[in-house]
Amino acid sequence: GRHFHRDMVVAAKVLFGPRKYMSYEQSQKKTGTAISGSGPKVKTEALSVCRYFVDGHRDKLLEAVMKQTKGRMNDVNFFSLLCHRPGVVCDASSPELDEDDEHMDEL
Repeated sequence: GRHFHRDMVVAAKVLFGPRKYMSYEQSQKKTGTAISGSGPKVKTEALSVCRYFVDGHRDKLLEAVMKQTKGRMNDVNFFSLLCHRPGVVCDASSPELDEDDEHMDEL
C-alpha cells in the first residue's frame, strides 16, 4: 500500500459520472470534481481492488510482461489490458482514457 496515496478519494469529473480512485490533491486540480468517498476505507478498498485484478489476471499480466522485449516495462498499458473489458470490468459505454487520466498511472 505504500505506492497508494495516503489521502485517496473516489471522485468523478462530473456529478454521477464515472468514478475513479485518485489523490485528494489530484481531485482538486479541476473545478467541479465530485468526491463521493474519502478516508482510510477508500485506500483499503483500492488495495483490495488492485489485489483482485493482479491475483485474478496473473497469467494475462505475465504474458504481457514476457512480450515486452523492447522499451521500458511501464510502456505496457496494464490499465487497458485489464480494465477495458466491457461487461467484466467497466460499463460497455465507458469512454476510453483521456489525457486527464494520465495521473492514474501514478497509483
